[in-house]
Amino acid sequence: KISAHLGQASIQHTRQMLSAIYSLTTLSWVLDATARGNACVTQSAYRNNFSRTRTAWPRALVDTALASNDALISKLRGTPTSGFQAVLAENIKQIDQRFFLRIAELSDAAGDEDERDELSQLASHVAKTVEEILELADERMNADASKVQDLLRLLASDTGEFETPVPEARRAALRGAIRQMGKTLDDSFVGTVQAYMKKANDDGFADMLQVLRELLQAFAAEFLLSSIKDSRGTDAATGAVLRAVLETEPERWTVVLQEHLRSDEAECSADDVLSVLQDTMGEIVLGMPSGSGMQAVVAEYLNELLSCTRNLASEMA
Repeated sequence: KISAHLGQASIQHTRQMLSAIYSLTTLSWVLDATARGNACVTQSAYRNNFSRTRTAWPRALVDTALASNDALISKLRGTPTSGFQAVLAENIKQIDQRFFLRIAELSDAAGDEDERDELSQLASHVAKTVEEILELADERMNADASKVQDLLRLLASDTGEFETPVPEARRAALRGAIRQMGKTLDDSFVGTVQAYMKKANDDGFADMLQVLRELLQAFAAEFLLSSIKDSRGTDAATGAVLRAVLETEPERWTVVLQEHLRSDEAECSADDVLSVLQDTMGEIVLGMPSGSGMQAVVAEYLNELLSCTRNLASEMA
């Protein structure tokens, strides 16, 4: 059955990962100490609390982290208010206890009161903005979780049960919903589905895991279908074959390809289809944010289709 706790656990898991970026408790006393000019006390307390973590780091990594924090602090000091949140969002994983300790150290070493005030204000601004980013992320997670659960409902029976393989009518309903949602389903959505998959796997929900895989496959297929529609580098005949393949499920790819490429009326070859998959579709995947979950999902789906097409091309050679 669709379990409400599954979505909530996913949200909570992601929220915990985001919250772990920095400790608000540590942050509060770092800011207080910096504001009072007691950076030395702050440094001593911090080193006592985190000495094991710091001493475990190789010296080279400590120096690299220090230089990285200095560079980010310098960048933030020169960033206008309008661009402050964007810069922090890009570097959110770097904002931890060591980052605020470094601000405290710079404040302690500052040559005048004005610079100390500026650094104190910077620390406060960073803390406030990070909290705003976390709140926005929390809202986004809730929105993505709602989308995932809406899509899962389309794959479930009236009693909330999942069947594997998913019946064709439910797959069609899922495809239609994904097509309607369009570009609102992005990397954040993919990350939410993957969090659901991890939860389902950890809890031993094999059927749920399979259903979630099919959801991601449908998402990847619709993404590539949309890309073919927008692409000007695909001829009509090859595009028609690709659309027919992408509109069906992976287990039927070979059958559909054979129907279109082995018939007497075939207007393109397996090599033509393979060329478009490798070049046009490959360029689209490479153009996506590198290392993103969305890119990984679409690339995996495309690689499976490439493998299927290569096998058929070899048979027809």
